[in-house]
Amino acid sequence: MNLLNELQTELKLAGLWSDTEPSKAPLSSIQPFGLDTLTFYEWLQFVLVKKLRLICDRRESLPDSSDVTTMAEEVFKSDEITAPAVIRILITVDRFISHA
Repeated sequence: MNLLNELQTELKLAGLWSDTEPSKAPLSSIQPFGLDTLTFYEWLQFVLVKKLRLICDRRESLPDSSDVTTMAEEVFKSDEITAPAVIRILITVDRFISHA
């Protein structure tokens, strides 16, 4: 849970956190990272962080693997975003999930 709190903090510091949640329809996307209806940053906040918090709260099993970092690096590069702390935390999240 601390890792998710750190991710939230760093997304806020990078200006990538929103106070407004998208409507239900965009959040229902089945495309990878919700790219057809959400920005990657919205997906991080309203899908990844939210689902991982729920999994932790319910003490459910984590997914078998994760590779969010690769996508984040590509999106940050194309959007010219410099957020090394976010990338560092996502690397840790990927490793934690993949080795859980």
